[in-house]
Amino acid sequence: MGLKEERLGQIFTNRCGTKFIIVEYNNCNDVVVEFQDEHKHRTHTDYRWCVKGSVDNPYDKTVYNIGYRGVTSFKRDSREYVLWSDMLRRCYAVENRNKTYKQCIVCDRWLCFANFCEDLPYIDGYDFWKSNPNQKIALDKDIKGDSTIYSLETCSFVSISENSKERQQRNPSATKPIIGINIKDGTMIRFSSTSEIN
Repeated sequence: MGLKEERLGQIFTNRCGTKFIIVEYNNCNDVVVEFQDEHKHRTHTDYRWCVKGSVDNPYDKTVYNIGYRGVTSFKRDSREYVLWSDMLRRCYAVENRNKTYKQCIVCDRWLCFANFCEDLPYIDGYDFWKSNPNQKIALDKDIKGDSTIYSLETCSFVSISENSKERQQRNPSATKPIIGINIKDGTMIRFSSTSEIN
């Protein structure tokens, strides 16, 4: 039995615990594996990475133990990825969990980054977000209704000041006043929220 026949069909497990099988073996640097989950994703790799379990499955839940990349051309340093991962962080990162997001979740479809990217152009206010890369713009889930879920139906892009005003109207007691001193005449200035400063 040759090396190709010996290695074809070998089963390994990656670092996330997902099994994969060698379905094509051309040489040690040209191997195709198939993950043994419901997605059956196939990818090229080296044999040595198979042995080490260092083959990434885009469907493994590696982002806050709930989100996964899926198959997409968007990179981890893209603006889209930062937007998506920040949304997941607000809902699922235990150490950063703000009480405002305690009951919030992300819809099943958006747990996959590739799906989120597909839906992104259809979110209300997308053109505003897309054309203002240097401006802070919020992915808001409340303006369309008092929602606890991030989804295409519930979300819209709004400016930070709009988001602050909406939050204050929805929950006035949660917004702390800001008190400052006018440097010209020393008088006290009071703002009911940061949105009033702008």
